[in-house]
Amino acid sequence: MDRKVFRDIKGILRSLGAYRRRPGQVHTDGAIVVAYYFALLNRRSTWWACDRANWLPGLWRGQLPSQSCMSRRLRTPAIRALLDRLEHAVRPALPELVVAAAIDGKPLEIAMHSSDPHAGKGRGAGHTANGYKIHALLSVCGTLICWRLSPLSISERTMACRMMRSLPTSICYIVGDSHYDTNPLAAAARQAGAQLAAPRKRSDVGKGLGHRPHDQARLRSIQMLEPERSPFAADLMRSRTAVERLFAQWSNPSGGLIGLPPWVRTYPRVKAWVQAQLVIAILQGTIPTPRRQCVA
Repeated sequence: MDRKVFRDIKGILRSLGAYRRRPGQVHTDGAIVVAYYFALLNRRSTWWACDRANWLPGLWRGQLPSQSCMSRRLRTPAIRALLDRLEHAVRPALPELVVAAAIDGKPLEIAMHSSDPHAGKGRGAGHTANGYKIHALLSVCGTLICWRLSPLSISERTMACRMMRSLPTSICYIVGDSHYDTNPLAAAARQAGAQLAAPRKRSDVGKGLGHRPHDQARLRSIQMLEPERSPFAADLMRSRTAVERLFAQWSNPSGGLIGLPPWVRTYPRVKAWVQAQLVIAILQGTIPTPRRQCVA
């Protein structure tokens, strides 16, 4: 276990006032979150963290919460809000003068025969899979703007349209792969004050657009990227690798986003687990803090 990260988490929770005991509480919200992160840092389930024999001397004082208490409290709105506050406390601020962002998704697959009622079947890594998908929107400098979790059955384009609502006003360009080349998404980006830059599929390059109407933002994207890209457009498309680096860094900590543990099922648990992996990766320095000033 990374004891430095564990101490950092406890210190952040203390600064957020998470250890204030409310009437009728045996364990504070901060204590529940600390026990939860102790399990994750050891790559174990919360049941394992509820056993005093698994704790090193000096890491916990008083009575440990039971497994039923952990399961019940982790589902409460207060704990979910605290997990969100902890995430936003460790995430770096968006650097100044950033004008471009990248968008992409990463599948989290589980067994096809799983009985998880919240998982969905959809497009995985080159095949049909069952599970969830992380959708991320981040600046080309690597600063995470927002992320969402959805079943695999929900399209990346649908989630991208929803994430446009969180787009900062400084972002002028959104870069994606050919999967994001759609009229509704181009229109959503335009309404958010940005220009979508997503290439058409290779089989469509050089062909006409048919007789149906197209959004002006999609036509502008095609004009930027075809037939010959300008140096600016080429640099813009190369910057899309920022989101791929983020997913790689997010997965780097031991037990990261490589795959869901067998005890992490249903949407609330998967979201809390993914959120915690992001916090751990940032505190470990796996996801580096970008420079204060960065342009596309």
